[in-house]
Amino acid sequence: MPNALLSRLDIVAVEKPKAEHYPAIINRSITTFFNENSIHPLHRQVIEEADWRWFEKYTSSPRVAKRAVYKWLIYRLLSTNDQQIH
Repeated sequence: MPNALLSRLDIVAVEKPKAEHYPAIINRSITTFFNENSIHPLHRQVIEEADWRWFEKYTSSPRVAKRAVYKWLIYRLLSTNDQQIH
């Protein structure tokens, strides 16, 4: 960035989230997904132990974790609907 612009900004260094922060990031991503898609909270999926182990693979950044949560939710919501139809 040009110095003229940098001189007008406050630079704030933010550390990468640690492993213990990711449950909160995942839960917030679930809430965001439901809000963005106008899905009632009663449809919220239970995160089982196997799900948490799967999420552990996606903790390189909050953005990666959010994408994993969205994929997981779509799969779980569609799977639940398929089981109810049959």
